[in-house]
Amino acid sequence: MILESLILNNFRIYKGKQQINFAHGDKNITIIQGNNEVGKTTIMNAITWCLYRHEYYKKEGKKNLWNSAAAEELENGEENIVEVTLIMKDESGNEVTFKRSLGFFKNDTGKIIQGNHEFNITEDDGKNTKQYLSTETYLNKHLPEKLRKYFLFNGEQLEKFFDLGKTGNIRDSVDQLSQLNLLKRLVKHVGSIETTHISRGEKLEPNLTKIRRDIKAEEEKLQKNKDKLESLRKDKTDFKNQIGELETFISSVKGDPEKLMNERKGKEKELKQTIDDIKSADIEYKEFLLDKFFNIFAYESLNDFKEIGDDLKIKNFIPADIKKSFLKQLLDNKICICGEPLEEGSDHYKHIYDLFNDTNPVSDIQEEVNALLGKTDLIISNYPKDFKKELKDIKKYKKDLINKKERLNNRITEIDNILKNMDIDEINRVQDKLSSLRKSLETTIKEIGVLEKAIKDSDKKLKKLYGDEKEELTKKGKYDDNEKRLDFIKNINKICSNLKEEISEEMHEKLEKETSKLFTNMHWKTIYEHVEIDDNYRVTIYQKDGDINTAEDLSTGGTLTLALAFTLALNSLSGFELPIVIDTPMGNLDEDIQMNIAEFLPDYSQNKQVTLLVKSKEYTKEFRSEVIDHIGYEYKLSFSENQKGVTKVEPWS
Repeated sequence: MILESLILNNFRIYKGKQQINFAHGDKNITIIQGNNEVGKTTIMNAITWCLYRHEYYKKEGKKNLWNSAAAEELENGEENIVEVTLIMKDESGNEVTFKRSLGFFKNDTGKIIQGNHEFNITEDDGKNTKQYLSTETYLNKHLPEKLRKYFLFNGEQLEKFFDLGKTGNIRDSVDQLSQLNLLKRLVKHVGSIETTHISRGEKLEPNLTKIRRDIKAEEEKLQKNKDKLESLRKDKTDFKNQIGELETFISSVKGDPEKLMNERKGKEKELKQTIDDIKSADIEYKEFLLDKFFNIFAYESLNDFKEIGDDLKIKNFIPADIKKSFLKQLLDNKICICGEPLEEGSDHYKHIYDLFNDTNPVSDIQEEVNALLGKTDLIISNYPKDFKKELKDIKKYKKDLINKKERLNNRITEIDNILKNMDIDEINRVQDKLSSLRKSLETTIKEIGVLEKAIKDSDKKLKKLYGDEKEELTKKGKYDDNEKRLDFIKNINKICSNLKEEISEEMHEKLEKETSKLFTNMHWKTIYEHVEIDDNYRVTIYQKDGDINTAEDLSTGGTLTLALAFTLALNSLSGFELPIVIDTPMGNLDEDIQMNIAEFLPDYSQNKQVTLLVKSKEYTKEFRSEVIDHIGYEYKLSFSENQKGVTKVEPWS
């Protein structure tokens, strides 16, 4: 199928109806140029949402599908619609229209509410138009969901293409696009003819006929089990890949909503306790300072006082033999302690006067000073020796709590922002699908084990039946016409089965050759000689100097080039008519390789639709001039902040 046009109506950043027509025929390249955050990837998501109701290329961003500017313009009670219409042409030239829509309206409180969802597929052959009631059946037949990864790419996916290939993704790509199902139907038809001829000999050779029927039944059972085993192994790979994609989507939105909400409750509880702990730590800090303040503040003064006291003790002023006040009393009364008069100028008077002058006044308060010195010793002995360490520990504890509070607040804010931007309905749908896929994978693994045992049993049983048939033929002794026809049919059946394998091998060889040719032509380095792809579709790149590389050994640009070469080769060899849409195909490529791709892209995309969603640094003047003769449509995405962040699709000027 080929793309005709894509019509966006209020889909995310695109307000109102915006139409993109796609080139095909002689001018088969469509260019859509726009820088980051203007809606290139949104176009990819619009296609997958329209077909499969899933945005495979969305990371994080706006929660709602509808355009926010269009929603804001609604009056209370008014409704509008987000709609994506994809018009394609099938192999018969009929126009097929895929249309998916989702209503939205503003309620009486001014809140935007999601409305009804609709999806329909119509076909127009130029005379009649019919609508397909089973849209899922049509998609599975013409554009199955698992096939989208082979015509819709982005640069990041291409860079990781060979990582996915490790789990069988590349083999699955080849099988899906080679249409080997046609040969399977042929093998089945020839088998039914063989059954008819076996039945014709029943009357003449009942034993031989019975053996052959048993052989036929067992061969059919064996082939059926082998086909089913092959299919289950592919399903197993596909389930793993789908699980990986959905897990990547879930991880890209940073978690499960329910787990995030539970985490938020836990963080809020922890935050409340931390705030209480900070208050307690603050009180402890103040109490510690108050408790230690006097000892620290008075320490030097107390030490000085103690030194003075010690000096007074040495000089015998405390405890004192005589108080200064007592000597003054004697001098004032002029009477000696013995009762004799003290006359001024006498030797006794002069002796007491000199003694009075030499006596320290502290002798009068010696008891109080002694008591204070005792208290001083006690206070000094209680001085906080580890004060700085204790203070540092208390400050660190409080700082750690404040940092913890900040971390908790930041995480709560982060969770709120994540939940705000989450499309909960989409996440729930993905999680339900994940759960279903995991159960399917578990069941498939069990079925594979059962089938492998059944195949071994059939091989053993057939070996015996072939021996019985040979014995009966020996008894019969000759071949009649029916036997000859039967042998011929068996040979045809064998040839068809072998043909299927041969075509698969031929596809593999052509894919290897074409990939090698494209890669060595597109890559800007001339050191690479050729590419080999083994039976398990692991890719090896050989250099001219003999060095060997795997896909993982290449640089980001080299891996992207290899993946682009592989997908172009795969599309060119496939039996499906599939368009190629690539978002940012050359984002990580140097200018040399960009020009190599520009030179070889037209040749290797003949009869294929190619749409490139490019940034300005990819779509240089040189690149454009190289491919301009093959461009059918050329658009530029114009972003207007004046219109509250709306992108318009405009023709290139």
